[in-house]
Amino acid sequence: MAVLQGMRIGAVALAAAMGAGCSAGPSESDAKAAVAAEFTRAFGGAVRVDEVRDFELAGCRKAEQADGYACDVTGEVVLDIAGTKQVRPLHGNFRFRKDDGRWVVYGH
Repeated sequence: MAVLQGMRIGAVALAAAMGAGCSAGPSESDAKAAVAAEFTRAFGGAVRVDEVRDFELAGCRKAEQADGYACDVTGEVVLDIAGTKQVRPLHGNFRFRKDDGRWVVYGH
């Protein structure tokens, strides 16, 4: 009985470890930073990212057509454009890839 119980615990631990290994995509904070960096890059010095709010990252899975992970993203980016605040919605599926040790976001 103890052997069977030990095997069950081992199987559960193995399944948990395999599940953790499959979710090697970006953390929510890494994805949020990648989104902010992409807005900064895209607009150059003319725009400053004030904040990324209500950010949610879900459904990450290995991308099929390119390197990285495809994730569903929702939230808002608050931009400061020459002293004027503008809110840009985030909603869609984006690809994240680790590049030189940091996560980068690409439109999907």
